Amino acid sequence: MGITNLLVVLEPYLPVYFSGQQVSGHVYINVSSVTPLKELVVSVKGNSLVNWNERHGKSTYVYRAEEIYFNTSTIVWNGADYDSKMQGGDFKFPFSIVLPGNIPSSFEGTHGNVRYRIKAKAVRSMKFDVKHTTYFSVNTLLDLNCCPAAKDPVVLREEATSCVPCLSAGPVIVSLALSKAGYVPGETLLLNGEIRNNSNSDIISSNVDIVQTISYITKEKIRDEKRVVQNIAGPYLAAGGSYSWNNAAMTVPAVVPSQLIHCNIINVSYSLMFSSKQVCCKQVKVHQPIIIGSIPLAGGLTTTLRPSAPVLASPGTVPQFTIVGATAPEILPEEYDLPPSYNEAVGDGTYRPHHSPCMFSSTGQAGDVPEGWTPTYLTYHGHV
Repeated sequence: MGITNLLVVLEPYLPVYFSGQQVSGHVYINVSSVTPLKELVVSVKGNSLVNWNERHGKSTYVYRAEEIYFNTSTIVWNGADYDSKMQGGDFKFPFSIVLPGNIPSSFEGTHGNVRYRIKAKAVRSMKFDVKHTTYFSVNTLLDLNCCPAAKDPVVLREEATSCVPCLSAGPVIVSLALSKAGYVPGETLLLNGEIRNNSNSDIISSNVDIVQTISYITKEKIRDEKRVVQNIAGPYLAAGGSYSWNNAAMTVPAVVPSQLIHCNIINVSYSLMFSSKQVCCKQVKVHQPIIIGSIPLAGGLTTTLRPSAPVLASPGTVPQFTIVGATAPEILPEEYDLPPSYNEAVGDGTYRPHHSPCMFSSTGQAGDVPEGWTPTYLTYHGHV
């Protein structure tokens, strides 16, 4: 029978790991009887990959880019010392690696990803190698207190001109506001605002979304992808009607922090977007950037803010922020502390740091990552 089982197990297992932290575990192998074996190798790799194809006429163009953050391997059992034979039985071999500094968070997108994996390979002569791979999540912390724009209010205002048949009526006026631009996963946005349908065309649907924008970057081309991470649906609104949002709650799900720090081929940003569709008029769309971080702002919970006529920032303006120590290794001790609790950060006792799987998972189409594998991110959960 030979090798009946090969397994990589992280011990101790942690939901997330950080730069400078030790990742350790064992390779377990079960051999039913004396089996020819050249060596047992453990490799650890962290990389980002962007890849997609486009059809132009009769030609297919491949766009691809890759960054390798580390790639190392070691022989944990060498057959040269045992006459290239492993005796029957159950065995385990330890491994350990310290993650380098300046590595990005794990991420899964449609056309790119950032992945960290440990692979065990039993190398056999004249037979296929036996392999097993496990993936683990890395988090790079984004402290909102180091992002000046995170404290700024967010205001969306738009007056959409009606189409030709509706020119005799007025515009659709949208006014929305958040008290700040920076949030962490698990935190609740309190949305206030109003939509006035001064046209003579009914609004058949409207939505307020938190939108994640991903830029996949290659030397030849940049491709953008948008994904809705949270949503509030508005009602059907007849001509001449209005609707208000009063502290409407939107909870930020487990998603990767803004910017995807230390990755040069994938960029991630977020925005608050309003969109509506009318019976005969063009679609109304307006958006403003927001920031998703890992450590919450100090100084207070989300407060209400009523929208006013002045627009604080033009649509599409990207918040400018810097990351303190972004060029230095993020060294954390093996017994690391989680980021401060929401209670410690903002003076309220209703939140605590936790870990949650990302709302987006892998498709299983790239490499040997299993379909449905999901990165884990720091999240602030309310007390039960």
